[in-house]
Amino acid sequence: VYAPDAEHVWLPGVISEASADGRQVTVRLENVVGPQDAQVLDTIPSERELKAFAGSQRSLDLRDPSVLKALDTKHTSVDGGGDAKSGPPSLPLQNASDSGTGFEDMILIDHLHEASILYNLRRRFFRKLPCKFTSPFRLVQYTYTGKICIAVNPYQWLDLYSPQLMARFSDGHREHKPPHVYAVSMEAFFNMRQRQENQSILVSGESGAGKTETTKIVMSHLATLAANSNSKVIQQIIQANPLLESFGNAKTVRNDNSSRFGKFTELQFTLEGQLIGARSRTYLLEKSRVTTQADGERNFHIFYQLLSQRSQFPELGLEMVQTFKYVSTQAPNGDEEGELSRTREALELVGIAEPLQKEIFQVLAAVLHLGETAFSARNGDVDASQLVDLTHFSVACRLLGVEVAALERAVCNRNVFVGREVILKPMTRDQAADCRDALAKSLYSKLFLWLVEQINDTIGVQTKGGGSFIGILDIFGFEHFETNSFEQFCINYANEKLQQKFVQDVLKTVQIEYEEENISWSHITFADNQDVLNLIEGRMGVISFLNEESLLATGTDASFASKLGAVMESNPLLETPRLNKCAFSIYHYAGKVTYDASGFLDKHRDAILPDIKQCMSKSTLKILSKMFTDDVNASGGASTRGKPRNNKKGGPHAQPRRTTVGTQFKESLSQLMEKISLTEVHYVRCLKPNGLKSANCFSHGEIVNQLRCAGVIEAIRVSRSAYPSRMPHLECVKKFRVLLSSSLPPQQNHSALNNADAEQIKGQCEQLMTKLLPERNIQDYQVGLTRVYFREGVLEELETKRGWALRKYAIVLQKNVRCLLVRRRFLRQKRQVVVIQKYWRRYVQRKQFLKLRQGVTRLQARVRGQAARKMYRVLKFDYCIIRFQAYCRMHRDRQLYLKQQAAVRRLQGFWRFSLLRLVFLRKMEKEKAYKALGSKVAQLQMKLDRKQVG
Repeated sequence: VYAPDAEHVWLPGVISEASADGRQVTVRLENVVGPQDAQVLDTIPSERELKAFAGSQRSLDLRDPSVLKALDTKHTSVDGGGDAKSGPPSLPLQNASDSGTGFEDMILIDHLHEASILYNLRRRFFRKLPCKFTSPFRLVQYTYTGKICIAVNPYQWLDLYSPQLMARFSDGHREHKPPHVYAVSMEAFFNMRQRQENQSILVSGESGAGKTETTKIVMSHLATLAANSNSKVIQQIIQANPLLESFGNAKTVRNDNSSRFGKFTELQFTLEGQLIGARSRTYLLEKSRVTTQADGERNFHIFYQLLSQRSQFPELGLEMVQTFKYVSTQAPNGDEEGELSRTREALELVGIAEPLQKEIFQVLAAVLHLGETAFSARNGDVDASQLVDLTHFSVACRLLGVEVAALERAVCNRNVFVGREVILKPMTRDQAADCRDALAKSLYSKLFLWLVEQINDTIGVQTKGGGSFIGILDIFGFEHFETNSFEQFCINYANEKLQQKFVQDVLKTVQIEYEEENISWSHITFADNQDVLNLIEGRMGVISFLNEESLLATGTDASFASKLGAVMESNPLLETPRLNKCAFSIYHYAGKVTYDASGFLDKHRDAILPDIKQCMSKSTLKILSKMFTDDVNASGGASTRGKPRNNKKGGPHAQPRRTTVGTQFKESLSQLMEKISLTEVHYVRCLKPNGLKSANCFSHGEIVNQLRCAGVIEAIRVSRSAYPSRMPHLECVKKFRVLLSSSLPPQQNHSALNNADAEQIKGQCEQLMTKLLPERNIQDYQVGLTRVYFREGVLEELETKRGWALRKYAIVLQKNVRCLLVRRRFLRQKRQVVVIQKYWRRYVQRKQFLKLRQGVTRLQARVRGQAARKMYRVLKFDYCIIRFQAYCRMHRDRQLYLKQQAAVRRLQGFWRFSLLRLVFLRKMEKEKAYKALGSKVAQLQMKLDRKQVG
C-alpha cells in the first residue's frame, strides 16, 4: 500500500497490523531508494530522509480528516472493466506487476491512483539510460498517459535526440515505439499531411520544466520530417528560436533560461508536407523585468550579451559605468560574448541587416542609460522634479534620436486638460522616476514585438488556404508564489483557458460523444472550470472591474479589491482576506491563489504619457518612429496637442478610451483558443523533478502538485475507461471484411454497401465484429449508432490481421502477374526473332545504299561550295563599294554641315554685335545729353549766384 505523508505525499509500505473495524492500521514503510542508486542519492537530503524511513512503523486512523481528505482526493482506482470503485476508506494499493523501468504508458497500471503515478515517474526518472539503437530500446525520460506525453526534465543532456533516433520516428507509426516527444511531432505531421487537417502541440509546465527545450526539439524533428523543404527556410525557423530567447528569456531562481513570454508558433506546410514558413505570436512579455529583478535573477539575456562586447560599440556609451542599475550584478551566465555573435548571425539570417541591428543596439543601450537617470526636487519644490545630471539622459536621447529638451519636458511634466485649455503640470520626483521606468519598459516591449513582426515577415508566408500548419504553444505554467501580482493573474487565467480545452478534449468530448452514440461505459465525473472563467472574464468579472476602475481618475488598487469583494461576496470561488483589504483569492482548478492587488491598475493600464509617445514618434530612428507613431494614432494622439476630443460620456475634454492589458490579453487568448479549437490537439506535459536543478533529486511534493495542475490523473482515468479508437460502420465493414470474405453475402460489394441503409450496415458490422473477435470481452469493443468503438490495442490487432491477409493476397496476385508477364515476354521474343532477321537483311542493303549516297552527297557538296564561294566574293565586293560610297557621302555632308554651322555662328556674332552697338550708341547719346544738361544747370547756378551777390 501507499501511506499518505505531509512532506513526501505518499510513502510505500506494507500493512503489518489492522484493527477489527479496519479504522486503525499500522504500516511498515519500505525503502524506496534502490541499492544501485544509494551511492548517488545519499548526497540528496530528501533522498536520505526517504531511505531513513525504511523499516519504521506508522499508525494511521483512516477516519482522521487529513487522511480522509488524502484518500478522497488522491485515491481513484479503476478496475479492468472501467467501473470506479467506492467503499470504506482504504489505502491505495501498490502494483505487483512492474518492470525495472516502470510502465511506459500509465493507463496500463493495474491499480491506478496518484501514488502509483508518482512512483512510476520516480522509477523512470532514476533509470535514465543512454539510448541504444538496438531493438528494443528504452527512453525513460518520457512516459505516456494515453495520447499525452509526459516529459520529466532530466537536468542533463541525454543521448535521446540523435539523427538515428529521429529516423526511427519518421514512419508515421507510433505503435511498438517507446515514449518520446518525437512520437508526438511525428503523429502531428503525418495526421496533417494525410488528413489535410491543421494540428496543434500544446507544451505546458511550470518554469524550469523544460518547455522551451522541448519546443525546440519538436520543431527540429518536424523540420527533419519535412526533409524536402527549403534548407534556408528551415535554418531561419530554427535560428528564430534562440533569437527570441535572447530577447525574451532570462535567468530566474527556478530556471537559468526561463521564457518570460508565451509563444504560439505556426509551422506552415504545403499540401505535400514541405515546410515553407513559420509565424509566431507572443503573449505577456514580462516587461517589469526590464527595470527590476528579484534577488538571484537577471534581466533579459540580450543586455548581458551587449555589455560583454561593450568595447566594440563605443558610440553606445556603455563604458561610462561598470554596472548599470537596470542590470543585476549576477555573474555572466555562460559564453555571453559568443552568444552575441550568434544573436547577430541570427538577426542577419532573418533579414535584419547591419543598419537595423545598430538601431536595435541603440535602443537597448538607451534603456540602460535611462536607468542611470536620477531626479530631484526642482528648486526645493517637492511637487516638481528635475534631472540631477544630464550625462546619461543626453546619451539616451542621442541614441533614441530625440531632442533632450523635449524628452526632459515630457518626463518631468504632463499635460492636463482644464476646460478647453491644456496646462503643463509638473510631476514629483517619484512620478518622474515611474515615468522613466515606464518609458524603458515600453521601449523594450515595442522592440520585442517589432522583432517578432520582422521574423514573421521574413519566414512567414500567406498560404491563402493552400496549405496546413502545425501550431506549437509554449506558454507559462500555472504559478502560485508567496506574493502573486497581475502577471500571475494573467498567467493563471491563460492556464484556466488551456485547462478548459484540455477538459473538453480529453474528458468532456469523449463523454458526450459516447452518450450520443449510446455507448455503455463508466461515467466519470470531472470538474468544469467554466465558473472560474466567468469569474475572470465574464461581464461582471475581474477584468471588467479592472477596466471600470482604470477609467476613474480616483481609482486605486484598494478600491478595486474592495468593490470586487463586495460584488462577489456570494461567489464561492472568490474570497477577500479580512486582514488585507488590497488582496483577493481565487479558487483555480489547481488550488486557491491569493493575489496582491497592489499595482494591478498600473499594470492593467500599462500606459505611458501621451507627451512621451508624441516625443518618441518624432525619433530619427525608423523603428521607434514607426512604433510610436502607430501608437499615437491608435490612442488618439491629437488630444495630446491641445485639441480635446469628444466622446459619449465625458464631454469635449474627455480622453479616448484605451484598450487595457487585461482586455488585450483576453482577446488574444480567445483568438488563440479559437484557432486551437479548429485543430487536432496533441499534449506534452513537462514536469520539473525538483527545485535544485539536480539530475539526482526527485521531489514528491513538486511532482504531485504539477500532476494536479496538469490534469494528468483525470486524463489517465478517462483513457483507461474509454475507447480511444473508433471507426464508422461502413468503413469498418469495407476495411475488415477481407478477413472473412467467404462468410459475407456475395452481393455485398462496395456499391451495394454504399447503397445499403444504416441499420443494415450496423447489423453487418456487429456480425463482422462477433466473428473477428470471438474470444474478446464484449466491452473490448462496442458498436455505437454510427461508429464502432475499440479499447486500446483492439483496433491495432485487427489492423495487424488485415495487413497479414492483404500481404497473403498480394503474394498470390504478384505470382499470377509475374507468370503473365513472363509468358508475354516469351511470345514477344519469339516473334521478334523473325523480325530481327528481316531487319538485319534490310540493314546490310541500307548500309550499301547509304555509302553510295554519301559519295554522291560529298560531290554535290563540293560543287555547291564552289558556287557559294564565288557568289560570296561578288557580294563581298559589292558590299565594300556600298560602304565606301556611304562614307564618302557622309564625309561630304559633314563638311557641308560644319561650314553651315560656322556661317551661322558668324552670322549670330554679327547680329549680336549689331544689337550691342545700337545699345552702346544709345547709351553714349544719353551720356552726352546728361553732360550737356549738367553744363546748363551749372551756368544757370552761376547766374543765380551772381544775382544773389548783386
